[in-house]
Amino acid sequence: MPWEPIGSLSTGITAIHVALLPTSPLGDILCFGDWAGSGAGGVVPSTLSRIFHVDGGGLDDFDESDLPHTNGFCGGQAWLADGRLLLAGGTIGWEGTHAGPHAPHYDGERACWLYLPREAR
Repeated sequence: MPWEPIGSLSTGITAIHVALLPTSPLGDILCFGDWAGSGAGGVVPSTLSRIFHVDGGGLDDFDESDLPHTNGFCGGQAWLADGRLLLAGGTIGWEGTHAGPHAPHYDGERACWLYLPREAR
């Protein structure tokens, strides 16, 4: 089988995005972009995130003050040459909460964030 399980990954969030971080020998996985906590038509006020450690299966939370203060759900991501992860965009409105030319689609976020994996705890 070409796929190998890495353990029972239960992050406690619905990780829409993941990024392999170069912060341990086997790698750490940044899981982010939860929408599950949005409730009835609301929007998650920050980009819920967790770090999954492949080597031991441990999981780290972020302090609320260390999270992006916008919702990165369905944003784009790209690694920059200096090792930072760029998160661009996200979601600010859910179907049914807005009108206009993009209804009934989600409204897009215009914020950008940088994650610095080597500066994390």
